[in-house]
Amino acid sequence: MEMDYLKEFIVFSKTMSYSKAASDLFMSQPTLRAHMKAIEEEIGSPLTYRRQERTDLSPVGKLLLKKAEEIVAYTEDALAECREYAKSVSSLLVSDLGYPPFVEALTETKHAYLKAYPGKYIELRLSSGMGSNLESVESGKVDLALFSYIREDPDRCVVELPGLPSHVRAVYYGAAEMFFWASKENPIFDKDGIKAADLSGQTLVVGHSENMARAGRLVSCAFEAKGVSIGVSECPFSSYSEYRISGTGETFGITHREPMASNRGLRIFRVEDMPAWSDLFVLVNNQTVTQFGMDFLNLLQSRESD
Repeated sequence: MEMDYLKEFIVFSKTMSYSKAASDLFMSQPTLRAHMKAIEEEIGSPLTYRRQERTDLSPVGKLLLKKAEEIVAYTEDALAECREYAKSVSSLLVSDLGYPPFVEALTETKHAYLKAYPGKYIELRLSSGMGSNLESVESGKVDLALFSYIREDPDRCVVELPGLPSHVRAVYYGAAEMFFWASKENPIFDKDGIKAADLSGQTLVVGHSENMARAGRLVSCAFEAKGVSIGVSECPFSSYSEYRISGTGETFGITHREPMASNRGLRIFRVEDMPAWSDLFVLVNNQTVTQFGMDFLNLLQSRESD
């Protein structure tokens, strides 16, 4: 049943006059009558009866009037409460790159936010898609994104800043060692230690974004410096989980998940003679981020600075 129809019925019941109610509602009588008829058909009973040239509410009409007033009042109170709540709450969609330390940092920053801004609440949602790139931040697919920018020279201790549009802000999060993954089908899966030569002739799989294409070129060049030739394949993936299980045969990929003692279907490893490091940044679009998001990002930046 349409809420507007109930409101119209309440107005009509005050005068029991279609002409007066239609005038008060700034609508035509035929339209008002059609709406009242629609209510009657939905309920299955007339709302009014006419006796001695007088129109009164039927018993069903009287019950509906009581319920309609309760429904309208409840709805208006609920809307007012939601409008007030909207002033103190916000939601951020964050792409975390599948990097557990960053998720921990987000959790701690959320607690700090709640303390710093009493009465305000921020909801964090993690994006399961491949959104840790400039394209996703610019298009608004995510609000914040952890962005991995591979160092061209892993021996340098200087942070390498990515070239970004002026409206995209980059907050430095820290440096992280870059690892690789391989599926169980890969011949290197059970090797004790993996060196660059062990990956000769294999194909590096990367996501389909400008930054991942750059990463593929840098990793390929690093292997070439070791006298090892690898291929690079750019493929679109819907999520990081899909990316990490996409390996077949002699393919491998990039990850920031540290090697674990046991990996049932996935081997995460470092190339022992080829160190690889990334600088991690949190990207935000200054043109679209809310004040809630900016306050959260500032707290995250303060936390990492400390």
